[in-house]
Amino acid sequence: MILALIAVCFLFQDARAQERRFNAGLIAGLNASQIDGDQLAGFNRIGITAGIRGSAVLSERFDLNVEMLYSQRGSRPDIFNALLEPDINISLQYAEVPVYLGFYDWKKDDYYKVKVHGGISYGRLIKASTLDAYVDDQVDLEDLSDAFNSNDLSWIIGASIFFSRHFGMTLRYTRFINKLFNPAKAGINGPALRSYFLTFRFEYNF
Repeated sequence: MILALIAVCFLFQDARAQERRFNAGLIAGLNASQIDGDQLAGFNRIGITAGIRGSAVLSERFDLNVEMLYSQRGSRPDIFNALLEPDINISLQYAEVPVYLGFYDWKKDDYYKVKVHGGISYGRLIKASTLDAYVDDQVDLEDLSDAFNSNDLSWIIGASIFFSRHFGMTLRYTRFINKLFNPAKAGINGPALRSYFLTFRFEYNF
């Protein structure tokens, strides 16, 4: 991935600069996530996300970005209506590597205030835990955590607003391409599980 990033930077570097240009940043924020198939609704699982980002400047308005993140996801009942939903909790911890193309707009002074981006993300499941106290569900989720997919491939889309050259805030939507749990592969007659989440985060650009 690093070699690909360097190669793309060589191909698309600004002809006036005639040199490789890289940027880096720090990221910290929150994920609000849910899982299709767990009989719950709403982005109720709140977890942290944090890490670093490297960017190759392709032109004045485009860059290629690679991030390395720690990301908490999962699902849980609505905190304000917990008695109305099944008592199910899924807690997931990932090492995540998003790769995406960014486009900048609305230049003010010497920096762009808005950035939109889209791409893909690979995640590796570090730890999974489940609690299923709902007695009427078809499958006990507490028995399934060992069968969760260790590899997560997702697509991402998001937008950022920058308050200065260094500080910004990003909203991102991430959705599974593959399944968190595939009952057919596990030989279980139950629902498939798919994860998706919103990310609200702050960024510091060096």
